[in-house]
Amino acid sequence: MRCGAIALRVLEVTPELQSAKDLFRKQVEKVGRFEGEIRKIPVYGKRRIFDIPENLDFEGNYEQSLECFLGIRSIGEKLRRRKFQYYLEFSALKNIQPSALLVLAAELDCRLGLSTRINRRNRIPADANRWEPHITALFEDFGIFELLKVKPNVRMTFGENLKAVKFRIGKMQDGKAAQKLIKDIIETTGKQPNEEARLWEGIGEAVTNVLDHAYPHPHVSYPAKRIPAWWAGAIYDENSRNTHFMVYDRGIGLPKSLPEKAGFSALWKSLGMTNTTDAGLIWAAIQQPSSGTQLEYRGEGLRQMAEVVDNHPGSSLQILSGNGSVTYIGMQKPILKTLPVEFCGTLVEWRIQHD
Repeated sequence: MRCGAIALRVLEVTPELQSAKDLFRKQVEKVGRFEGEIRKIPVYGKRRIFDIPENLDFEGNYEQSLECFLGIRSIGEKLRRRKFQYYLEFSALKNIQPSALLVLAAELDCRLGLSTRINRRNRIPADANRWEPHITALFEDFGIFELLKVKPNVRMTFGENLKAVKFRIGKMQDGKAAQKLIKDIIETTGKQPNEEARLWEGIGEAVTNVLDHAYPHPHVSYPAKRIPAWWAGAIYDENSRNTHFMVYDRGIGLPKSLPEKAGFSALWKSLGMTNTTDAGLIWAAIQQPSSGTQLEYRGEGLRQMAEVVDNHPGSSLQILSGNGSVTYIGMQKPILKTLPVEFCGTLVEWRIQHD
């Protein structure tokens, strides 16, 4: 008789899981662990406080920003198990890059929106009256407060220089979502892209690449739960007169989803390329011709993303994925960089220049 027996579920350590654990360990070793300390917060009492850095910016503060986002993934798992009560302290945050804002929204969404049922006792509170006013306004318009399940004390309008519309999330190829995103930011800013149809196609291709290639196994977003989705957002910067259109996923990254690098050797040779880094691989895929190759992943989507820039003079496309950063500026030479730490997914960002 097995009366009183308790069945324990042991998670099998598959090669995919071990690889995900190894990657996370290497990332944390390089950027540091997002540690919290016990402090007393008015109204809420003692909590483990995690201080969001002053600048969330992948260009000027990459490693600390990545440390923060990887830390939120880890916090989410502990919060789900209800081991501790946490407090995300945003009062020090003074600057957030549009693309970093989308990544923040996605990571919070996975922890507080889709994958976690939070009651009043365990939800993460937000004391927005101590924040920078322009951060409060930007968070309100982008949908961050809905994720935190609170409302700011005072309803503010757009931030100092950035105007945003609420981010989107999807689990399927949804052309209407891209169309609505473009329409909403146009209504908010009065700024319209030269080729709206081209931009719509580019965003649609980014979403398609996510759903087709980003989430091949259950441990992709370790240590958090895999949620096979994409997140998109749009922000207008009055200083630069750029509208940022962004798509993000928490998947394995473009370099790993493309064929083995050996399969691109002939293509690299035909393009006269010697750079075989992740950035070089992404750039090769963007340039890949529509015919004359037997590669299973043909790269048409990446090429169409770049064509958005060709139809909007002065604009740019940046892709962060794996250890690579690629910035495409039309007829100019692309900027290929190797990131110091592997990125936490794939981020595609167009900066559409307005006259």
